[in-house]
Amino acid sequence: MFYCGIALFKILDLDPAFSDIAGVLAEGDAPSAVWAVFYDGKMIGVFLTPDDAYARMLNVIEGVERGQLPVVQTLAEAELIRDLRSKSSKSQVTQTIAPRLGDTDSDLQP
Repeated sequence: MFYCGIALFKILDLDPAFSDIAGVLAEGDAPSAVWAVFYDGKMIGVFLTPDDAYARMLNVIEGVERGQLPVVQTLAEAELIRDLRSKSSKSQVTQTIAPRLGDTDSDLQP
């Protein structure tokens, strides 16, 4: 059994790496709060909307059920999401917010 969930976090309470990601997703205007995705007690990503965080959480669950462990969101992934969002509709972007899957717990470090 594993723990996976989402929670609303104040931007000031985030690790600096996740604060940077939130800034990229918000296109430079750092939000006051973000939705964080957790796997096994570790934060693995942040999103501006609960819908995006929920989509990521569902993808994490599906990956774990296939035996794949999620890895932590990167600045490059946030830039890709931001760029896709500016070019397409929200539903298309939500579909691209799938976790990159790794095979070790060491991939969970920010």
